[in-house]
Order: sequence, then C-alpha cells, then structure tokens
Amino acid sequence: MAMSRLTPGAAVTSTPEETLGEAAFFDFLYAYERRADIGTLNACGVHLWPLVRSALVRNVVWRDAVGAPLVSTGFIAQTRNFIVRARQAYRHVPIAESVQVAALQNAPVLIFDDNPSHKISHMAGPYDRILDPILDIRPDIEAAKFHLQRSPGSEAGRARPSVEIPRDWLRPQSDPNHLAYWNRRVVDRIDRIEADFEDAFGPRGGSLSGAVLEEMTRVQSYRELFHDLLAPLSAKVLYLSVWASTISRGLIWACKDLGILTVDVQHGQQGRYSANYGQWQLPEDGFSLMPDVFWLWGGPSDDNLRFSGAGAGNAPVKLIGGNPYLTKWKQREFAQHYERAPDVQERMDRAVRNLLVTLQPFRSLEELVPAQLVAAIKNAPANWLWTIRNHPNAGLSDEAIFQSLLDQGCRRDQILVTGGRDEPLPMALRDVDWHLTAWSTCGYEALVFDTPTLFFYPFAQQQYGDYIQRGTFFYADTPDHMLDILSRDPPCVPAPEERPWIVADDGIARAAFDRVLDCADHMNSQHT
Repeated sequence: MAMSRLTPGAAVTSTPEETLGEAAFFDFLYAYERRADIGTLNACGVHLWPLVRSALVRNVVWRDAVGAPLVSTGFIAQTRNFIVRARQAYRHVPIAESVQVAALQNAPVLIFDDNPSHKISHMAGPYDRILDPILDIRPDIEAAKFHLQRSPGSEAGRARPSVEIPRDWLRPQSDPNHLAYWNRRVVDRIDRIEADFEDAFGPRGGSLSGAVLEEMTRVQSYRELFHDLLAPLSAKVLYLSVWASTISRGLIWACKDLGILTVDVQHGQQGRYSANYGQWQLPEDGFSLMPDVFWLWGGPSDDNLRFSGAGAGNAPVKLIGGNPYLTKWKQREFAQHYERAPDVQERMDRAVRNLLVTLQPFRSLEELVPAQLVAAIKNAPANWLWTIRNHPNAGLSDEAIFQSLLDQGCRRDQILVTGGRDEPLPMALRDVDWHLTAWSTCGYEALVFDTPTLFFYPFAQQQYGDYIQRGTFFYADTPDHMLDILSRDPPCVPAPEERPWIVADDGIARAAFDRVLDCADHMNSQHT
C-alpha cells in the first residue's frame, strides 16, 4: 500500500491530497492495531502504544510536510543523551510548602490552562476559548487554574487568574533503574513495528525506538513534577485539552496515580482519521496515558471516537457536553465585551446582503481566492458586502489579497479583507447572511447561529456529502450557481442536523459537568 505524498509546507490544515493520504495511513494503522499484540508493549509501568502511535503519525503522515526525519539518532545515542541529562544537578524545591500549592489547595476542580494556541483576546486579557468557559458552567463549585511558566510576560493579564508553576521544578529522570525497563526486547519490538510501516509506506529515516524513548523520558519527568504538585491537594477533577501532548500525558499519568479524574475537552475537528480521537484498541487495563473522560462537542465526534479490544468494557467515558464557548456567543453573553469598528458596522448596515468568506491556508492567490469566487464577487449586486477573512497560516497578507481582488476587477466598496484580528469568528458568523468557504469546518460553527454555508471547492462534496444532500450545507462551483443560491429571497435556511456536530446548550453542558463529578466520586471511592 502506498500513501500519496503530502504537500511540503502545508502541515497545519489538511488539503484534500493530505486527507486522502491520511486515510490510507489510518486504515492501515487501525487494521494493524487489531491484529498486533500492542497491549503487551510496556515499559516504565505503562503501555507504550499511545507514544508509538503518535511517533508513527509524525514520521509517516507529517514527515513529508516538515521535510526532516523524526529523529536522527538511534536507541544507543538516545540512551547516552538520557544518562547525561539524568546527571544534571537538581535543586530540591519544597513543592508541598509552596505558594502555588496553597493557591490550589481547596479547589475540587482544576483547569490546566497551558495551550497558547487556544488564547483569544477577550475582556481583561487572554482567554482560553476551550477551558475558560468550563468555569462558568457551575460557578457554585470552586475551581482553580494553573499553567507552566513560559517566557517572561507571555502570560500577563489573563482574563482569569492562573497559578504559574516554575519550570525549575522540572527535573530529568535520575533513577538509574529507569533504563532497566528499556531492555533490548522492547526496543526490538518497536523496531519491528517501524519495519512493518516502512514496508507499507517506504523508509522514513530516523529511529522510532529512539523517538519513543525520548518522549517517554520527558513524559516521566512531567509526571514527577505534577505528582509532587498535586499530591498535597484535594482536587477530584482536572480539565485539560490536547491530551496527547508530552506535558498532558505526564499530567494524566500523575493524576491516575493520585486518583484525580482527568477530562479532555474537545478543541477542534475530530474525524474518523484522527491520531488521538479516532479508533483505539484498548488493552485489558486501558492506557495510563489516556484521560478518563472525553468531553465532546456533538454526536459525530462521539461516533468517530471508538474503543474496542480487551479493555473496551472499561474504556474512557464519552460525554457530549457541547461547546460552551459557542454557547456564550449564541446567547450573546459576550456582546458587551466586543464592538465592531464603527466604519465596518456602518458598511454592514448599509449592505443588503452580508457575506463572510473564510479562506483556507493555501499558498497562492489563485488557490486562496479561486476564479469562480472572484467572478461571483464581480457579478454580485453592488449593495452586497463580501468580508474576506484571511487564514492565519495562508502565508499571504490581507493587503496582498485585497490588492489582488482589486486588480481582478472587484470594486473597493464591495470587499473587506480582515485577518481575523478585529473580531472573533463566532461574532462574524453570527452577524452575516451567508458563510462561504472552500471546505473549512467553520461551516459547523456557522450552524450554531443558523447561518447557512456555501462550499465552492469540489473536495467539499466528498467531505460534507450527506450534509449537502439534505440541505444542511450548500454547494456550487460556478459563479452563476453561487449567485443563484446566495440571492434567493427569503435566504436559504440550513436543514436541521440529525445529530448536531456542535451542541450549544447550557443544560447539556451542566449535565455533562455533573456527570464528571459523579465519575470522580466513583473513581475516588475505588482508589481509596
């Protein structure tokens, strides 16, 4: 089986070609997991397969995008580097007596607020759009946030206080017995797995066993840091996002040891072919590096996250809690915190039809704003306003896009190009008549506000075929067809979803939050 090559430099958002390549890889991966005895691949007291899987995804799916091997050294060199790090001096910090522990001491619910990519400008400072809304679901329950120290000033002015954990608490592994876990048998098994995937997808370079050892070393270091931090606390539940990062895995492992329930809150699209939110074969006792609960936005993500194997009966709990951030926008709770620029609001008020175009991370103007979209803008009524929202990873400036549209004959008063810095996406989706995009999943967010989405790139028919067929999404790939749909009066209304991709409901969120507390009480009774 050969996987199609990925486009170099396009690692952030999948193109259709990448998606097809990922499908080939994950179909092979899922079949491999079903027939291989992955549950017996153990070291350091945990199952290694989640780390092996992540390393395979990086080296097979992402390797072509970054253009470099996963690691350049093998097991022996990695072990030597590990020993050198383990000999570094570690100044003992009395963590149990620290002000950080005191600040977190009485909170039964903790939020690990450590992902800069989820921060948006909001109110008094940076606001985590994934985790901060969790705090508002049950304001009667005391909760506290914490994060790891980053560069000076990068965490200043947060919308909600967060306890900063010094990085000098992090120490390298110093137990000489640690290496005993990494016997030749474990390394040989990982090398055989690597050979199986190279047979399917070609040589990738680097060393899979070396990469897994390096990752396990770091995970175990974070586990020790968080164990020391959390042990004196009375926390029952810990919320985080992006559970498969190195830091999160160490945190989850520490929580498992201490009987603290961990909840991963969905942070983006979770499709069938997802490295961390797709299909999993569980060993009988589960994975120590996997959270206890998955908080999901809606039905499709629940369907795509599947557990089977010997441990399926004790699989992590899946809860549909919805997207509390979008719920706040739907209920206009954020209205008082944001004001659109007066000149932009005036232009929108004058327009007979407001259209928002969310662009994809293409690298060329011809792909970014294709000919059929340009023609539709030029031929549209003069009193329509097209707001073109640039993608942060497109590599082309707002000014370049605006000038290109002018050069192709679009009128200046027809278009507005923004990089998304002026207003949050939910605010933009909420206040327009139509949303247009090549194939962006922003269409699902638009449905929260009953805003119809028109796709104009052929790949969208493959990705959203069922939604298009029943009229939840719309599709057109010629200017005339696009304008015919956009000009209908009254405007098109999206057909209801059978199972919403994104739930925006306070009641559902509260029920999920309470279920998490029940799960924590049950786990705590078993742990003690």
